[in-house]
Amino acid sequence: MNNSLFETDWWLDAVAPKRWDAVTVERDGQVVARLPYILQKGRFQTSITMPPLTQTLGPWILKPEGKYSNRLSKTKDLTQELIAALPAHDNLYLRFHHSFTNWLPFYWDGYTQTTRYTYKFEDIGNSETLWDGFQKNIRTDIKKAESRLSVSEDIDTEKFFTLLEKTYDRQNRAAPDIKTHINHIATAAKDNNALLMLVATDKNGTPHAAAIFVYDERCAYYLLGGADPEHRNSGAQSLLIWEALKRLSQKTKAFDFEGSMNRDIERFFRAFGATQTPYFEISKQSKLLAAKSALKAMITS
Repeated sequence: MNNSLFETDWWLDAVAPKRWDAVTVERDGQVVARLPYILQKGRFQTSITMPPLTQTLGPWILKPEGKYSNRLSKTKDLTQELIAALPAHDNLYLRFHHSFTNWLPFYWDGYTQTTRYTYKFEDIGNSETLWDGFQKNIRTDIKKAESRLSVSEDIDTEKFFTLLEKTYDRQNRAAPDIKTHINHIATAAKDNNALLMLVATDKNGTPHAAAIFVYDERCAYYLLGGADPEHRNSGAQSLLIWEALKRLSQKTKAFDFEGSMNRDIERFFRAFGATQTPYFEISKQSKLLAAKSALKAMITS
């Protein structure tokens, strides 16, 4: 009853313990639609929003049978029932899994949509095919890194977070307050055989970069990466992704770069040759929040 591991109970328990719930629709005693959510109650407004470090969270619909038009109708009806079952809220912000393609019921109910993109390999089983699809600069970086670095799973969340902080320091940005969430995710994912943490180190044992991947039997996801800016040209990040693809090919079928609308990150992910895949960002603002946004736009314009 989920589109990805981000909608499973164990994931939501890790990133939003005791703060998440789900609405469901049943037919003949069987759950045929489900929408997990997090409700945040503020002083003046109530919001449904995304939990931290979670790529997508949205409706799961049991694939109906029959003619295409009938399937669309059934999906539309189930989606409308999910929307109606959501608790009262002033604002909503969710990112749906790319397999959910019909957001019309949300549009009819006053929600808006923005298209976001990720990059995804549908099949990572053939390493040679993957390698051939990499851009030349990625292959060059990997070959350079392979001659100087070794990749292992010998890393814990403390060492990872140190590298992550260095990444943000280079950008003159404060690292997000996600250390606790990373620890919870690592523990839960390890318990569910869904965690791969990799680090690339040189001959002196100095870590150049590290990355966290999570996966289930359907797909793996590049969750987070961190790198030492002093070694940013060592090719370590490209090498980690290449090693992850090879190791994860024994555990799952697909690989999702978990998208980014950041220009530099998008350029890096795109260079691996995965397929650009759109997905929906759905939102709804209360009249109060919309008025504040409009006022801010007027002041800053």
